[in-house]
Amino acid sequence: MYKIYDAIIMRPRGQCIKPVVPVKLTSLLLFCFFMQISVTALAQRVTLSERNRPLDEVLEKISQQTGIDFIYASRILRQAKPVTVELSDTEFQKVLEFIFAKQPLGYRVKNKSVTIFEKRTHTAEVPPVPPMLQLEVGGRVTDTLGNALPGAVIRVKQTDQATFADKNGEFNIRCEEGELISVTFVGFNGYTFTTRPGLPFLQIKLQPVTMMLAEVSVNTGYQTLAKERTTGAYAKPDMTVFSQRSGTMDIVSRLDGLIPGMTVIAGPKGQSGALNGSATSQQRSIIRGLGTIQLSSLPLYIVNGIPVSDLSQINPDDIQDITVLKDASAAAIWGAKAANGVIVITTKSGNRGDRPRINYSGFVNFQGKPDLNYVPVLNSREFIESAKATFDPINYPWDDLSTSFVAPHEQILYDQNRGLISAQTANRKLDSLSTIDNRQQIRDLWFRNAITTNHTVSLSGGGNKYSFYSSASYTNTRSNRIGSSSQDFRINLNQDMTFSRRIKFSLYTGLSNTTRSSKRPIDIDASFLPYQLFKDADGNPLDMPYIQGLTNERRSDYEKRSRISLNYNPLNEVDLGYNKADNIGVNLTGNLTVGLLKGLSFLGTYGYIKTPGTETQYDDGQRFSVRKQAVRFTVAPTAESVPVYYLPTTGGTYFRFNNDQRNWMVRNQLRYQLEMREGKDKLNFQIGQEAQEQLTTTNWNMVMGYNQDLQTYPLLDYAKLASGIGQTVSSFYAVLSTSPYSATETRTRFTSYFGLGSYSLNDKYIIDGSWRLDHSNLFGLDHSSQNKPAYSVGGRWILSQEKFLKNIYWISSLALRASYGITGNSPNPGTASTYDILNASPAAVTSVAGPYLSIISIANRTLGWERSVTKNLGVDFEILKGKLGGTLDLYHKKTSDLLANVRVNPLGGFERAQGNLGDVLNQGVEIGLHSVNKLTDRLQLSTRLTFSYNKSKLLTYTAPSSYDNTAAGKMVASYFIGYSMAPIFAYRYAGLDKMGDPQIRLKDGTVTKKIDAAGPGDVIYMGTSVPKFNGAFNNTLTWKSLSLSANMVYNLGNVMRRDVNTFYTDRLTGSAESFTGNISKEFLSRWQKPGDEAFTDIPAYVSGFDAYSRRNIEYYRYADINVVSASYIKLRELTLNFELPAKLTEKLHLSRANMYLQTGNYMIWRANKYKIDPEYQDFNFGNRQVPPYKHSYIFGMNVTF
Repeated sequence: MYKIYDAIIMRPRGQCIKPVVPVKLTSLLLFCFFMQISVTALAQRVTLSERNRPLDEVLEKISQQTGIDFIYASRILRQAKPVTVELSDTEFQKVLEFIFAKQPLGYRVKNKSVTIFEKRTHTAEVPPVPPMLQLEVGGRVTDTLGNALPGAVIRVKQTDQATFADKNGEFNIRCEEGELISVTFVGFNGYTFTTRPGLPFLQIKLQPVTMMLAEVSVNTGYQTLAKERTTGAYAKPDMTVFSQRSGTMDIVSRLDGLIPGMTVIAGPKGQSGALNGSATSQQRSIIRGLGTIQLSSLPLYIVNGIPVSDLSQINPDDIQDITVLKDASAAAIWGAKAANGVIVITTKSGNRGDRPRINYSGFVNFQGKPDLNYVPVLNSREFIESAKATFDPINYPWDDLSTSFVAPHEQILYDQNRGLISAQTANRKLDSLSTIDNRQQIRDLWFRNAITTNHTVSLSGGGNKYSFYSSASYTNTRSNRIGSSSQDFRINLNQDMTFSRRIKFSLYTGLSNTTRSSKRPIDIDASFLPYQLFKDADGNPLDMPYIQGLTNERRSDYEKRSRISLNYNPLNEVDLGYNKADNIGVNLTGNLTVGLLKGLSFLGTYGYIKTPGTETQYDDGQRFSVRKQAVRFTVAPTAESVPVYYLPTTGGTYFRFNNDQRNWMVRNQLRYQLEMREGKDKLNFQIGQEAQEQLTTTNWNMVMGYNQDLQTYPLLDYAKLASGIGQTVSSFYAVLSTSPYSATETRTRFTSYFGLGSYSLNDKYIIDGSWRLDHSNLFGLDHSSQNKPAYSVGGRWILSQEKFLKNIYWISSLALRASYGITGNSPNPGTASTYDILNASPAAVTSVAGPYLSIISIANRTLGWERSVTKNLGVDFEILKGKLGGTLDLYHKKTSDLLANVRVNPLGGFERAQGNLGDVLNQGVEIGLHSVNKLTDRLQLSTRLTFSYNKSKLLTYTAPSSYDNTAAGKMVASYFIGYSMAPIFAYRYAGLDKMGDPQIRLKDGTVTKKIDAAGPGDVIYMGTSVPKFNGAFNNTLTWKSLSLSANMVYNLGNVMRRDVNTFYTDRLTGSAESFTGNISKEFLSRWQKPGDEAFTDIPAYVSGFDAYSRRNIEYYRYADINVVSASYIKLRELTLNFELPAKLTEKLHLSRANMYLQTGNYMIWRANKYKIDPEYQDFNFGNRQVPPYKHSYIFGMNVTF
C-alpha cells in the first residue's frame, strides 16, 4: 500500500522516499482520473466489519485482502470521516462506492492501484514554465547490497526518452533542468528524482519488492544480462551463505548445495591439484553429471572475463557475484571448453560518487583433532588374542622373514617358538602389550588442533570519473599435522575509469603469494599396531627399527658391512627434513569500452596471468631413507671389507621443482544495441575475435650429498649408477633410476571467432543465439576437426506480461524458457599432434645402451573435441509479490565423440591410439525455490531449497579390453557400456560353505566357490557412486538484529562399498615402511568352526597356500551385501549472526558491523547402518578414511567504517 505525503511519494514503513514536483503530481492525478477502471480489480470480493475506524486503517485491510495498492496524500486523509461498514463477500467496486459515498474525497482505479484525491471544482492556474537548461545526468544503479543492476531502465517522464544501465549498472542520459527521471528494474521498487544543475554522480539503490533480494542479473563472461531476459539455464548462489561459509577458503566447496545441478565432491576424494602446476589444491565439482571418460570433468573457471586454472588465488571476501552456466544457451559462447559447465566469478568494484569506505572482515576457525575412533579396529587385547590364534610358524617360518616387518608381538611368539624364551615369559610380555592403548600418544604427539584464521581489509570509494576497490588479505592455515604451515597473502585492486562519455576503462590487478611448509611427521591413524607407544614412561622417544622391514639379525649384518646405522626412531626423524613451496600469482585484466556511434560500441578484454612457483625438498643425511639408500649402493662383501660407497655418506638429498604458467588473452568485439517502438523492442548484437595462449613450463633437479650450510655437493657418476652396481650390501643389483634433471613444456593456443545476438519483442518475447568457432592446437589439423562450431539458440516467453495473466495479482512474474545448443570438451595437449611426438631419454637413466628416442604419441590429425548437445526447458516464477519464487529446468544432454583408445594397424608400431568414439547421455531435473515468510512485524523466515536429479548412461564406447570384460574387471570399472557413469558392480553373495569359504550365485542359479567361476554376466549392477539427487535446504530466521541460519546439504541415490575385514590369511602384522598392522573389528565375527556359516557371512582365516588355492576371498569383499547406500544429509553449517543496531554503529562512527558464530559438519541422517561418513569413503574399494576433524567452530566479524 502506497501513500503520498504532499509532494513526497513514500512507501510504507520507510522503504523509499522520492521527491516529486507538485505540478507534475497534479498532471499525474488528472491523467489517472481519465484512465479506465480495471475490470479485474473491480471483480475482486471483500469482507469487512469495521466500526468508526480511520479511513487509512480500512484501506490497509482492503489492500491486504486484494493486493491492490491505495495511493494518497496523508494531508487529505485528515478530512476523511471515520468509517463504519459491515459487508460480506462484496464486489470491490461496491465496497469503494459505499466507503467514499459520504467522504469529501474521490478515487479512481487503474490496474492494481486506487488513487485517492480531494474533490475540487476548479484547478489552479499553472504559471508558464521558462526554457530549461540542457543537462547530462549520470549515475549507478544497484541493489541494497551494492550489486549492479544492468539493464535498469532510466526514463525521462516528460519526453519518454530512455536508456539502460550498462553491465556495471552505470548510465548517462541527456535531459532538461527540472525534468522527472524514473529508474526501474524488474523485481524492485522504482526511484524518481528531479534534474537540476550541478547534480553529482548518483548512487541509486533500489529496494527489492520483497525483503529478500532476488537473483537479478547473470554474467556470462562476455556480457551481463538481466536474469528476466535470459533464455538459458543460469544459477546463482545465495551470496550471504557463500560469504559466511568460513569453514573453508575453497571457493568451490563454498558452493556446495547452493547451485541446482552442481555436485561438489566433498572430502579428500574430491581434491585435485591446480592446473597451473602449483602446490595448491581445490575441490572438484560436476555440473549436470559426468559427460567424459578420459578428459577432465571440471567446469571452466572464469574470473572477470578471463579463464583461470587456479581459484585459490582469489580471496572469497573479494567476490561480488558468481554465475554458473549450465546449458548450451548459457555456456556455448565459451565453445570447445564449456561442455562441463562454466563458473563465472566477478570481483568487487568501487562505487562512483561514494565516499571512501574501509571494511574489515575476519574469522577464526577451530577444527580440533581427528577422531581416531572413527575407524572400527581391534583394541590391544583383541589384537593380541587374534595374533596368538593366527600364529603359524610352520607356514611362515622365521628364516623367511629376514627382510620382513616383524612386529613386537610376533617377535615374542617366534622367540617362544624358537625356544629363546619360555611360554610363561611370552605370555607375560603379550599380556603387557594387551594393556597398552597408544591412541592418546598418537593424538598428542602426531596431531594438533587445526586452526584457520583469515583477515581482509578493503578500501573502496570513487568520484564522478574514477572509482576503486582495493583489499589486502592474510590467511593462516594450521592443519592438524605437526610441523606444517600454510600462509596466503593476497592484494587486489579494481579500478574503473571514465575518460569521457564514450570511453571507459577498468583494470583488475590481483597479486597472491602462497607459502607451504612441512616437516617429516609420519602418516598414522588408528590402523597402526594398537600397543606400540612412541615414548617411554620417562618421555624418551622409542626406537622402532622393525618398521623398516628388517629383522634384528639382518639389520645388524648390514650395519657391520656398511658401517652405517640403520636404526629408526620416528620422533627423531621429524626435524630431519622439510618441504617448502612458494607460489606467486599475478593477474592483470583490463576492460575497455568505447562508444563509436549511437548504439554501436567497441569492447576489449585483455588478460595476463603469470604463476611462477618453486618447491624444495630436503632430507638430511641422518634421515633413515637417505641412510638406507646409501647402504643399497655400498659394496662390502664382509664385515672386514673396506666399504666402497657409490653414494655420499654425508650431506642430504636436495630436490628443487620449478613451475611457471603464463596465460594471456585478447578479446575484441563490437556491440550494437537498438531500441525500437519507444523501448518496447530491443536488439543486441555482438561479434568478435579472441586469441589466447597458455604456456606451462616445469623443471626439477636433484643432488645428493648436499651441504646446506656450504651449498656444496659432490659430483656423481650417474651413468654408472644408472647401469647398476652389483653385489651391494642390501641388493644383488642396485640401479639408480632417478635423473638429476628433467624439464617439460606445454603450450596451448586458441584463436576463436564468435557472435552473440538477442531480440526482445514487446518486452515479453525474447530470442537469442550464440556462435563460436575455435581453432586450437588441441584439435587435429584436419579441416573437419578445426572447423566445428559451437552454437546455441534460445527463447523466452514472459507469460506474466500477457493480458490473460497480467491482472492476476498473485503472479508477480512467470516465464518459460527453451534452448538448444552444442558445447565441447577439448583433448589433452599432445594427443592431437600433427607429427609423432618423440621422447628423449638421457644416458643417465637408459642403462648401458646410451640415450635413445621413443615415440610416445603418434600423429593424430583428425582427433576432435568431445561434442555435447544440450536441450533445456525452464520455468521462472515469482508469486505473492515475490514472497515465493523459483526456477525449474529439465535437460537432455548427449555427449558424442568421446575420446577413447581405438585399435589401429599394429604394423605402425602401436596397437591403439586416441580416437573419437562413444556416446554418453545425461538427463535431469533442477529446482531452485526461495520464499520469505513474515511471521510477525519483527520476525521473518527466509527459505531456500535447491534440488537436482541426474540420470546418466554410457550408450556406446570402444570395446572393453579382455580384462575389463571379466567379472574381476567389472568390480573396479569406472565405466561400462549400457550402465550409468561410475557404476558399481557386485557378486551375488550366497553365504559361506561348511569350510567358511565365500560362495556366489551365478546367473543360472548355480552356487559355487570356484575361484574363476564368475563371468561378466554373473555380476549385478548395484548403482552409481555419483549422487542421483543432491541439493541443500537453508532456513534463516531473523528477529530484529539477530538471525539464525541453518544450511543442510544432501546427497541421495548413490551407493558405495563399505569397509570390511581384509585379513583372511598370512601373518597378523604391518607393512614395511608404513604405520599399519591393525585390522577391522569385523575379524572377531569371522567363521571359526563348522556351523558358524549359519550365523556369519565373514569368511574364515586360513593359513598357508590353501587360502589361495581353494577360494576367492574377493567374492566376499565385492559382494552385493557389502554395497550400501551412500545417501546422507548433513548440517553443513549453523550460523548465529548479530547486526549492530544503527544507533550503536552511529555512536561508534561505523557504517555497519556484524558478528557471527558458526559451527558445522553435523551428520543429520545417513542411510547406512555402519556409521560411515560418505564424504570420507572410497566408494569403489571401500576404504574408510579418518576425517581431519569432527566439527568446526567459527567466530567472525565484519566492520565497515
